[in-house]
Amino acid sequence: MLAINHPEAVIEKPIRETIIRHGRPLPPHPGTAPGCPDQLHRERPVNQAAYHDWIQAMSRRVYRLEHMIEGPMVPIDTPTINGLTVYGVKNGNSRFYGAWIERSGVFIGWMRIQPHIAGVDSDYAVGEVLQRPVFMGITLDLSGHDAEDKFTRALKEAAWDLGLA
Repeated sequence: MLAINHPEAVIEKPIRETIIRHGRPLPPHPGTAPGCPDQLHRERPVNQAAYHDWIQAMSRRVYRLEHMIEGPMVPIDTPTINGLTVYGVKNGNSRFYGAWIERSGVFIGWMRIQPHIAGVDSDYAVGEVLQRPVFMGITLDLSGHDAEDKFTRALKEAAWDLGLA
C-alpha cells in the first residue's frame, strides 16, 4: 500500500547520443553527472565566432576564472586532431582552448594559459581532458608552447581512447 501512495520518481534525461563505437558511454562535461541538464549549455559552438560567446558564458564554470573575460578576443591557431573540434582565443596575454567531439558535440577538454605575474618568461597553465588534469596542479615555468604540446598530446590520447582517431 505504501508503494501505491508514493510511486518512484521518474527522472528524464536529455536525449543525445550517449554511446559511441564499441558501446562505451561518452564522458560527461567537467563537473556534471551524466544526463545532467547543464550538459545542454555546454554544447559545441557552431563556429569560432560562437565560441567567443560560449567562452564568456562559461568563464567561471569551465575555465575557473574569478571574473568575466573583458576586452577583445582574437582567434588563435589550434591543434588539428582527427575526430575533435578545437577552438582557441587570445584575450590580452591569456589563451583559452576548448575541445569537443566532432560527431556528437560532447565537450571533452579545456585549457587556460596565462602569464605568471612573478616570472619574466614563464606562464602557468591549467586544464582537463576527459575530467583528468593535463598538468599536475598549476604548472609554472613553462612556455606557452610546452603547455600547448601537453594539451595536444592529451587530446590525441583521448581521441584514440574514444575510437575517434
